[in-house]
Formats: sequence, structure tokens, C-alpha cells
Amino acid sequence: MDADADAVSGTPADWRHPASPTKQAEEPMSAIINCKDPDTALAANAGTGDGSGSGDPQPTAQSEAPGGLILRAAGLDDVARTVAERTGADLPILLPSANAPVALDSTLTTDKLEPTVADSHGQQDDQTGVGIEDVLPPGRQVMLVLVGLVASGKSTFAQALERHFPQFRRCSQDELGDRRSVEALARQTLGEGLSVVIDRTNFDESQRATWIRIGREVPGTLVWVMVFDTPYEVSPLSLHARVRRTLPNVAIEGTGHPTITTPELGLEVLENFQSLFRPPVPHEGYSRILYLKPADLPPTPELSAEDVQGILRCLQATPEIVQNNPPVQDQTAVAIGEAINLVVVSLHEASQCTEETGHRVEDIGMGIAVKEIPTKPFDGQKPGTSGLRKRVKVFEQEHYTENFIQAIFDSVEPSGKTIVIGGDGRYFSPETVQTILKIGSANGVAKFIIGQNAILSTPAASNVIRKYKADGGILLTASHNPGGPNADFGIKYNMSNGGPAPESVTNTIYEKTKTISTYRVIELAPIDLSKKGFFTYGPTNVEIIDSVSDYVRLLESIFDFPLIKNFLQSHANDFKVLFDGMHGVTGPYGRAILVDALGLPASSVQNAIPLPDFGGGHPDPNLTYAHDLVERVEKEGIQFGAASDGDGDRNMIYGKGAFVTPSDSVAIIADWAAEAIPYFKKGGVKGLARSMPTSAQIDYVAKKKGLECHVVPTGWKFFGNLMDAGRLSICGEESFGTGSDHIREKDGVWAVVAWLNILAYANQQTPNELVGIKELLSKHYAVYGRSFFSRYDYEEVSSEGAQKLVDALNAHIAAGSLAQTTHKSQSTGQEFAVAGAANFDYTDPIDGSVSRNQGQVVSFADGSRVVFRLSGTGSQGATVRMYVERYVGADKGAGELGKETQEGLKGLIEVALEISRLREFLGREKPTVIT
Repeated sequence: MDADADAVSGTPADWRHPASPTKQAEEPMSAIINCKDPDTALAANAGTGDGSGSGDPQPTAQSEAPGGLILRAAGLDDVARTVAERTGADLPILLPSANAPVALDSTLTTDKLEPTVADSHGQQDDQTGVGIEDVLPPGRQVMLVLVGLVASGKSTFAQALERHFPQFRRCSQDELGDRRSVEALARQTLGEGLSVVIDRTNFDESQRATWIRIGREVPGTLVWVMVFDTPYEVSPLSLHARVRRTLPNVAIEGTGHPTITTPELGLEVLENFQSLFRPPVPHEGYSRILYLKPADLPPTPELSAEDVQGILRCLQATPEIVQNNPPVQDQTAVAIGEAINLVVVSLHEASQCTEETGHRVEDIGMGIAVKEIPTKPFDGQKPGTSGLRKRVKVFEQEHYTENFIQAIFDSVEPSGKTIVIGGDGRYFSPETVQTILKIGSANGVAKFIIGQNAILSTPAASNVIRKYKADGGILLTASHNPGGPNADFGIKYNMSNGGPAPESVTNTIYEKTKTISTYRVIELAPIDLSKKGFFTYGPTNVEIIDSVSDYVRLLESIFDFPLIKNFLQSHANDFKVLFDGMHGVTGPYGRAILVDALGLPASSVQNAIPLPDFGGGHPDPNLTYAHDLVERVEKEGIQFGAASDGDGDRNMIYGKGAFVTPSDSVAIIADWAAEAIPYFKKGGVKGLARSMPTSAQIDYVAKKKGLECHVVPTGWKFFGNLMDAGRLSICGEESFGTGSDHIREKDGVWAVVAWLNILAYANQQTPNELVGIKELLSKHYAVYGRSFFSRYDYEEVSSEGAQKLVDALNAHIAAGSLAQTTHKSQSTGQEFAVAGAANFDYTDPIDGSVSRNQGQVVSFADGSRVVFRLSGTGSQGATVRMYVERYVGADKGAGELGKETQEGLKGLIEVALEISRLREFLGREKPTVIT
């Protein structure tokens, strides 16, 4: 909120809110007050628009005030507010009476609350005679939302309020058990004509949005917020005293805490809430807010009726908050006309089809209209392993993107939920973010959390979903596919665990796309994605966050940054590092970690600026597309090179003369994790896993260490259930995806730092010998043997030819015609005896779901394998992948183990091409990419 927005609400631009329990809000807080003299403040603020002042609204003539244009006609509050939104006109307060505009004075703010008891005009407390209707609007119900850390005084106040003033009912989650029970009681209470006090922490906007929404269900209900602004350092003392009251044989009166029974548990809960706490901001939708510091409350275990009344009088003395949306017009006259038209539509055309467009319009209050746009289904909107990927031109078709987004929301029931939006910044991302805001707001999303500039890597988005307890996320990425107006775009949905949606959800989304007839939108001015802070989009809260900081803190908690930094500094001359962001999303993350946190020179990161078309490159970290990195590593003798892809979930590790296959990379990380990496030292390694086409190198590590090793279909979503069940810690895919249970996505930068951590640790063990990538690989093969592995990609081939290849392999499998056959390589003379062939099917050990036909596997008697898969992640044509694996035992010696990959696989590759008749079906002599 800028200075103009402050002026709209009648608040001086330099008026900032008091310190919150953990942090300051990132914008000025309108209409927040601690008052020493409630009576004076009430008199000054009488007659505000919520009806809480000296009388009901009365029609008056339009008048001018020094502050700017004031609309005073009865019933035009919505018009005036919309004008304020769209023009930035100085409307200090919307006054429904003939009084002059009230200029709010910062002298009303004080650090000490001194309650004052006024004459009673309504219901009285039996013992004190103190009334409440002199401080609450006659005939109005209140939804009073308490906010604060554990042991900040919320329950003490709520209990006293209910005890002394029975027109309030306390709704406590500690006593009711869960939020849904609190919601039910709150609705019941409002339905009975009573007021509600919500007694729970309500630590962020999405938590508070529930009560604001329930309050609005009963017309005329006022929504007020009271923040118990107890510093984090004070809460443990209060908490300890409160917990003691729950323990036996302690002569301290009081009820104690119903769910926190030990100081240790209390401190853990307090720390968790403190890290999640986000202070209220005006646009959340409440009309008044009061901050109470510990000094503002009486130093007694119970509050008297006079104490409660004084606090409520201070709350009512705060100025009413006028809700604002971003301005969309600069000309006052135009804005007035549009605002009046908007209100007319809301009042007279709600839920009716307009003759001109056929759109249905529904009024949801505050002059905001939800439109239903007619549409028709598009063929082929079936999400693959990582969402829906198509050419940009396809997504740019009218209604195409809107249909798919609406299908997502129809599938996940977004009402009242918090959704994260992230992406790799590729072409068409900014427009799609605005489309998601329009449709999500119309479908009831309570809050969106968005990475600044629509940039949030896939791993970072998974972390944000988990850290902030979001209900899901929409990621705008086609991963490693090219970007630009003539290239690819993608949309995928992640679940509340931070992982990709399972097949049950993606199948539901697909079914919705086949029957969709309308989508819902709220059309407001676009949100500026370049500015961090809190905003509103109609009824939905929007928070734009720093894209990098949360993720950096996560990695600092996992790895030994001091050890890595010391290693890099002590080997500054003989261990050079180069990270290639490939103009994808990870450039800023690489700089923040390698340069800012680990002290490497800025030249250690290249191609670090995210670009919509990835600088014209193909952001796939392999030997073909990361050629800039490979050339520099070899030319300059760089010991450690690494690259990540467009959205940051893939990685390649490459040192001079030493390429690490993804299969070897995850195996080596798994081998060293519990010894070298703090996260696994503390939590242990619960299990390992790989995708089916990935080589079995990690299997040998699992066997030696006595760990479970799961084999799943291609697609990171298949690892999620195992992680959530506590049966998996480290996993990987041959497609350059590596990760762990710290999030629910593969994580390219995590893998890079994991390698640096392992190398730093290994060199600590051998101070007189520099251990680099090549040495680490040799040591590993000497213990476990080596699975020579390579993947051949045939991209954008004929879909018909690709299907013929698959059908021919399936025919061999059905007939058993390959089993017991022997095939000889013409160039090497090696013979390979086929042991069997099968289609890979997978049954999830956690939920029992079955995934069939995940690839054709030809197994050989010596343990070698060839796998064929028709990929579902391309946007045009078909992609066929052939995976070739040959195992050589550790006893074969360094000469055999140290062969170049293609040399070690040459004979098996010839046999694979012969068996499959791949060249014949695809019409290709060579693959597009070899990795």
C-alpha cells in the first residue's frame, strides 16, 4: 500500500503499526490504534460507515472537503469506495452524516491503555452494572477475531468477555478440538443472533480469512480484529506459568491450558507458531483492529467487566478501515461512471445473462461481480507426469488456458484455501498468473502466495507450500523444455504436501476439461508482480514474497555451510566451481547460495538471469544442451561444474574429465548422506528409491546398508506417498532428477550443494589428498561395481511410428518370443542372452493404487537391461526414450570399471536397436540427444 492508498483510508502516510510478535508488516497499516482515552476517540470517530458510531446512516447531500471528493448520497458507499480505489482520490472517511470529515490524528496512539467506564445503556453485568451496548453498535453482531502467539492472553480475554457479556460466545479450538468444530459453532452462534469471539492463534491471513468469510455470511455483521502483541521472548514465561496450573499438586489457581501439558511441548508449539506468524493487514477484510501490548492489560489473572469494556471501547475507537483494490483509472469522472455502472450491475443484473455477452453475473458484495464465461471443451488437455505441456500458441487460444485452470479448481475445491503460484518465468507466465488470480478469486480462493515477478523454482514452491501450510500450488513451467513464443508452456498442480498431483487428481482434472461449459472470473486491475507485499484481488488476499530467501534458509538447515565454505576458501586455487543457470529460474538461487552464502566469486555463476526464452537455449542440463558449461570446464580445468534446468528441479554434475550420470549421482549421495550431511546425520536415512528406467546403482548401496529400495514409474509424484509414509529419504531419476524428503519435488540446487557437502567432508578426511569428482567416482565403483548407463532420446518423431514400435514390443512380450533368445554384437562380439521381457506395472505400497504400462523392459541373463518408453512430457509429436544398462562388478578392476560410458555399452546398444527395430519404425539413424 502506497501513500495514495493511505490517503484513501484517511490515514497519514507515515502512520505505521506497532511491532508485531515476530515481524513488521511490509506496508503501512491503516486505521490501527492503541488509545489512552476511549471516550475522546469515540466522540471523534462517531458516525463511521459500519454503523458503530452515534447513529444509523442518514442521507446527505454531496459535499466537498479539503481532503478531496466526498460522496454522501445514501447507499453510495460502494460507489465512493470504488472511486477511491480507481482514482486515489483523498477520501479520509466515508461519512453517512452531515458532519465534516474527521481527520485522524496520530496523537490518538499511545503505549498505555487506561480503560474508562461510560454510562451503561444496555445489558449489564449482574455484579458490576457495567453495560456493553454503549461501546458496541446497537442491533449489530460482531465477529471478533483474536490474533496472537500461544500464551499471549487471548483466552483470558475471551473467557472474561463471555463471562461478563453473554451476548458474546467464545469459540475455542483448544476446547472444541479442530477448526471445523469452531466454524460450526461460530455459524450457529451468529445464526442465534449472538456475537462471536474466535479464540485461537489465527497466525496468518488464510487462517483469519475463514472467520472474515463466516462473518460476512450474516448481513450486517462487523468483523473486528484484536492482536495480542506479546513479544516472543515474553510468551514462554507466561506459557510456563499457565502450564504449571495444569499439573497436579501445584497450589496455583487457574484452569491452565487444555492441550499443552508440558513446558517443553508448549515451547515447541510456540516456536512453530512464531515462525509462521504474519501480522494482519487492512485489506484482509476486517473493519477495525486493535493492538494490545502486555502493558495494556491489567496485571491480574482475570479481567473484570470494566477491564473488558475498556478494551472494547478502545477497539471501537479505532477508525473504520476502508477496503481498497489497486487503482485502475486516473480520471475521476471516468472512475465515478464506471463505479456507478458496477454497482448498478450488482444490484439489478446479478445472476442474469446479459444480452450482449451471455455472461452470467453474480454480485458477491462490495461492488465486485463474478462473471460466468461460456466456453467449450478442448481436446487433449490431459496432464502428463508433470502437468499439461503444449506449445505457447495452443495456450494462447481463447479460453484454452482458462478452461484448464477452471478444471483444476473444479477438481480441488479451492474455497477458503491458500494456493501458491510459482514458475520458471518462461514466456506467457505473467499473463497466466493474472488469469489464475481472476479465476481463483471467483472460485473462492482465500489467499494466493506468489513468487516475486512470477519467479519461484519448482523446489522452492514445494518448500513454500509446506512451510506456510498452503493447500496446494499451481506451477507455470514446462521444466527443461524450450521457452519463447514459438516454444513450450506448461501448467501443473501440486498438493498440500508440496508434491505433484497424483494420478487420481490429474485424471479428475482431465475429466473436468472434457465437460466444461463455463468458467468463473472476477475482472479487476492486474496485480503488480514486481512488488513484494500484501495486496487484495477482490475477496482474495495476495502475498508476493521474495522468491529466494525461504529456499536458501531451507538449504542452510540441511547442509554444513560452514564446512563447505571453509573447504572452498582453503582450496580457492585448486578447486574451482562453475554453476550454469542456463537462463532458467535457478540463476538467482545459485548466486544467493554460492556467492552470497559460500563466498565464491561472482564469476562462479553463469547464465544467471532468468529469461522468458532462456536466452534462446534449451534449458536441459545434459551433455548436449549444457555445452557452454562442458566447454568451460574442460578448457579451464574446472574441478566442479554443475547446471540446473528451466524450473530448477534437474541437475547435472560435471568435472574435468568426469561426467556423473544421474544414476551414479543419487547412489553416491545415498552412500555418503548419513555420514556427511547434517540433515541425515540427525534424522537418518529411512529408505532409498529410483524410477524404473534409472540404473540399479543405488540398489547396491541400499543392499550394503540394509535399506529398503523402491522402484517406481517415471514421475516424481510416485515418490511422494513413500516419503509421507516415512519409508523414503533419498531418491532419483535418470532424467537428471535428484532429491530427498526435505520437500516433495526433485531439487537440482539441493543436489549441487549435496555434492559440495560430500566433497568438503571427504577432503576433511584426507587433508593431504584433494578428492574431486573423478576420485569420488573411482572410490565408489571400487566398492559397489558400476552400472554403465546411457539414454537415447528420439524427439518429435512420428506419433504413428512411435506407436508401431511400442505395439511390436508388446507383441513380443505377449507371445514370449524374446525369452531365451541370444543376440550377438557385430562390433564387439559380445553375446547377450534374453532372460525375459515385460511391461512394467506398479502397485503403490501405501495406497494400493496401480499404474500400468509404464515401459517395456527387456532383461538379460547377465543383469543388463534395455528399457523403452514413449514419453508423455513433450508438447509436439512423440518422444521415444531408450535406456541401456550394463553392470560390471567391482572385481573386474579399474581398467574395466573406468571405461568411457559409450565404449562400455557399445555391444548392448547394437543389440537393443536390433531387437526393437527402432530405426525402422522411427525413421531415425541417430538419437536427438545422448546422455
